[in-house]
Amino acid sequence: MEFTIAFGGAPQDVTIILSGVATAEGFRRFNEARLSDERFRTGLLILLDASSLDTSQMSEAMLQTAIEPMIERERQYPPLALAIVAPNARTFKDAILTRAHLGGSRSRREVFASLEEAVAWLKQQAATG
Repeated sequence: MEFTIAFGGAPQDVTIILSGVATAEGFRRFNEARLSDERFRTGLLILLDASSLDTSQMSEAMLQTAIEPMIERERQYPPLALAIVAPNARTFKDAILTRAHLGGSRSRREVFASLEEAVAWLKQQAATG
């Protein structure tokens, strides 16, 4: 699993791109990168693009274990809003599961099938922030 983290953008403050075959090790490396980057703080608008991520090799239990460090980080530094792009049916389902573990609908996290929908929603969140 590969990832890139880029700060800046419009409307998002951070764009994260996840790609390749999702693995527990890949999520561990991604979480370590986020934890060690002091630019992550409370109140960011985050666009997480999982369009090229294949989660088919991970069970629900593996996915839950892999995202637990992310859950802890987000409790300490909650984003203003997080839009997840996941057009693939399996990855979309897994993103919905992840969102549920992060607080569901009241967490200001949404999952979208297209980048355009995700960006439009982030713009709304920025305006109402």
